[in-house]
Amino acid sequence: MIRRALGGPVDDATMAYLAGKVQGNMLFLRELVISLYERGTLRDDNGIWRLQGEFEATDRLVELVTSRIGVLTPDEHTLMAYLAFGEPLTLSEIERLSTLECTHQLEQKGLVVTEMGGSDIQLRTAHPLYSEVLRGSLPLLRSRSWFAGWQTPSSTAGRRPTSDS
Repeated sequence: MIRRALGGPVDDATMAYLAGKVQGNMLFLRELVISLYERGTLRDDNGIWRLQGEFEATDRLVELVTSRIGVLTPDEHTLMAYLAFGEPLTLSEIERLSTLECTHQLEQKGLVVTEMGGSDIQLRTAHPLYSEVLRGSLPLLRSRSWFAGWQTPSSTAGRRPTSDS
């Protein structure tokens, strides 16, 4: 589909990148390719399409992913932000940063997945574009605050962060 849409071959690294980002979601694939093309990141390099530069989502892709994420409570938004910057997070990290109830709510909404990682349960966003869009949509100072909180979860021990953290 990508080769047909672009009218030529696509290099293997670009195909692997796209496959990893969209995980089989054809609507996300369409919007991601449009985003990359419109931003000049996906370019024809002597007849072969390649990614050149950093990913930056268009407003349409952000809108699509945001609509899929839906309305979140402040606690859900905070946990999704922690995941966007630090996934995967272990169950013990989640318990320091949020609540298991919040985790269950996000899991029921299909926004996060749990898996075994070594000897601990890990949590990650259900789709890599969720993290990309969340990281890109957060104000810089708030992003730094959440990232700092994730790096030093012991500093949050005994208290649950709020969306203002």
